[in-house]
Amino acid sequence: MNTRDFFLALRQGETNFSGLDLQGLNLTLEVVLEVNFSGSNLRGAILNGADLLRCDFSQANLTDAKILGADLKAANLTEAILTNALLSASDFSGAKLCRANLQKAVLGGTCLRGANLRGALLRGASFECADLTGADLLGAEAKRSALLAAATLEQATMPDGTVYEFFTPMA
Repeated sequence: MNTRDFFLALRQGETNFSGLDLQGLNLTLEVVLEVNFSGSNLRGAILNGADLLRCDFSQANLTDAKILGADLKAANLTEAILTNALLSASDFSGAKLCRANLQKAVLGGTCLRGANLRGALLRGASFECADLTGADLLGAEAKRSALLAAATLEQATMPDGTVYEFFTPMA
């Protein structure tokens, strides 16, 4: 389904796009709330500046997606594939990223306050200036040094289960 057909269906009230091939979909600066993209192929999608509150991206393929400055508060990205995705300056507050694959993803300046990243694959991901306040990283595969060097971790549960009382990276 191309971008034009997607918007036509959306305008007609469709909110279930699960399991569809939406590769390269462009939602730049669009408002798309509570839409189901679960299991969809969104490889290379462009979601820059989009308002995607409470959307379901569980098990979706977002490899190489560009999600810059987007609002994904309370979105479900459980088991989503976000390998090599650019997620900078986006808001994932309260989002579910359990067992998501974020290997080599760029999360610079991203807000992950209260996000659930339990069991997520974070190897090679960049967290420069990211806010993981209150995030749950229990069981996540990540280099502790990458998290400590770059992210705000106040009250975050680390992969080994320890909880940081307060930590802000040095400028």
